[in-house]
Parts: sequence; C-alpha cells; structure tokens
Amino acid sequence: MPLTIELTPEMETRVREYAARIGKPAEEVGQIALFRFIHNPDRVPMPWELTDAEREQKREAGEQYLRRMQEQAANATPEEVAQSESDWETLKLGLNENRRVTGERLIFPE
Repeated sequence: MPLTIELTPEMETRVREYAARIGKPAEEVGQIALFRFIHNPDRVPMPWELTDAEREQKREAGEQYLRRMQEQAANATPEEVAQSESDWETLKLGLNENRRVTGERLIFPE
C-alpha cells in the first residue's frame, strides 16, 4: 500500500544520513521506523535518533543529576554512608550470585 508522508527538511536529512550509515534505502528506514512506532509507541528513542538540542538537554540533565548526587554524598551522615556501603555490598553479592548460578564470570571477584 503506497503511503506518502511529508517530512521536514531536517527529518529527511536525518533519515537519509541514518539510512546511509546502516546501508539501507531511506524508504526502508521509514517503513522500519513506522513499524516500530506502531508496535511500541512509548519506546525511548536511541541516542542517534535525537536532535542535537535533545542530546544537549539530556547531557545537561545528566550533569545536574551528578551534581545533586555529589552534594548529597558530601552532606551524608555517617549512618547514611554506612547504609549506602551496605546496600552496595548487597547489590554486588546479588549480581555475583546470579552470574554464579548461570555459570558466567563473576563481575566482582571475591
């Protein structure tokens, strides 16, 4: 079934660049993108699907998050530090145990 979709020049450029990168025709990339959207409309876009402005916004949000975590760590009480370290050790044990059961290499050597 033929279907025509109007794209902005920026969108068309991005589709053509992505298609060239993966070695597929732009039309096929459009079909794949539409198929994925219909079957998973709430999917989080991959980094290469974002505009420069969206990438910059995500980078800034990440930096703000890291700054908040640094401030929180700097102001942590000894009890909070001990609890955080205990939580970290519990997480490492759990991750190792899961890998031990599946026969995979342990992430955190004991």
